Amino acid sequence: MVASHRLGRRMRISSTVTAVVVALVCAVIPLPVTAHTSMTVPLSISYTTDCRVGGPRHAFRNCPGPCPNVMLRTHGVGSSPQEPAATYHRGQTVTVRWARNNHEGGFVRWALVPVTRMNDPVAHEHFAFRWGCWSAGRFVCSAENRRKLCIDDRLDEKWAQAFSEHMEVPKVVPDGDYVLSFAWYGGVRDNKPLRRPVLSSFGDYYDCSYVRISGGSPLEATAPRPFNTGIGTRFADRCVSSVNSLGKCVVEPCTKDGTASGESRFTGGEMVPKEFTNGMTPPPLTSSMYLDLPQRLPQSPPTVSPTPEPTPSPTLSPSPAKRRLWVGIKGFYVVDTRGVRADTLSMSAVNTVSRSHYPMGFTIEASTKGNVKVQAVAFLVNKAHVRTEWFPRWSLTGDRQNYWAPWRGYKKGHLMLVRAKPWAKRATKNYARTVRIRVVD
Repeated sequence: MVASHRLGRRMRISSTVTAVVVALVCAVIPLPVTAHTSMTVPLSISYTTDCRVGGPRHAFRNCPGPCPNVMLRTHGVGSSPQEPAATYHRGQTVTVRWARNNHEGGFVRWALVPVTRMNDPVAHEHFAFRWGCWSAGRFVCSAENRRKLCIDDRLDEKWAQAFSEHMEVPKVVPDGDYVLSFAWYGGVRDNKPLRRPVLSSFGDYYDCSYVRISGGSPLEATAPRPFNTGIGTRFADRCVSSVNSLGKCVVEPCTKDGTASGESRFTGGEMVPKEFTNGMTPPPLTSSMYLDLPQRLPQSPPTVSPTPEPTPSPTLSPSPAKRRLWVGIKGFYVVDTRGVRADTLSMSAVNTVSRSHYPMGFTIEASTKGNVKVQAVAFLVNKAHVRTEWFPRWSLTGDRQNYWAPWRGYKKGHLMLVRAKPWAKRATKNYARTVRIRVVD
């Protein structure tokens, strides 16, 4: 008993000494500073708390956004569009929360992006609907939800903090599956928001959550895209931040020499997001950005037969200043769910597509041509609009990284007319094309 008592005492003393030594070493040699934040409500698609590029060697990440690409959930709630983290209604006021993790300052940008474009950064910028201060809606976590909501904040103290916001689901978003996109930028170096100038150090951070929009207010045509600082922020009309836009601090640390102790690349202060500088406001979010409204795309010719392509005459060619600007459909392809073109479709004959060749499913892709850049392609099946694709590649059903959604709207054995209508704002002529498909076993 005596020997056991002495052994236990020596182990406790040894543990105490070790802890003191570690504390002294940490006090003398500053550890590399790194940030981390993530959405906690609704549930993220990933378990990671630091989707960024860069960081110290022990915590280096290559997660460039706009959604996490590591530690993805593979099953259960929040793991896929079929099992979304939340279902919202148009016009509903929802609460979102994110981890503070001992950091301060910067902006947060929110977007509702169709799942087919969840890995396209341009789409997240395109569908952004709200900006605010990252350090907003501060609340204290209870003992029960500390690890869930506050993650790593104030681990050495009895209480911890996190951030939150109440926001309205835009009434222009149609029913469907989306990712709620979260981006943090402009975090304050050394977590000192009162220091001037504000210094850059942290990179751009990203997170996403699968959400479903179902019902609610009637679909409206337009909705404002506001900048609201949030609840309990220091200033009512601006935020404390080191930068005012994504893309300035792509890699962490955001210093001139790329080291944690280097001079900051940017200095900031009290500012508004770039989209709101000099009194500007971004154009409204519209339902036509999600759906193809009739006035958005030019009307197609009355027939569904192929339209002949323009054949400029060398002797009657207009001058460059007055040349006709046009876009057209070049061809159609059968594409498997990996995005691989498996077959080229004829536009003069009926194409037979065998389902047995595509056990995971298939879709139809259109290619385009013209002398101006195509900005959208509307797809119709048997004269009924089914989808407008705003980003290449132009797919009937939509795609995302490493996965193309399979076409499920065909009727086996029936003749299906798939028509693609390209659109460009500058184009004066739009040449739609139709392909005839019969799907068999």
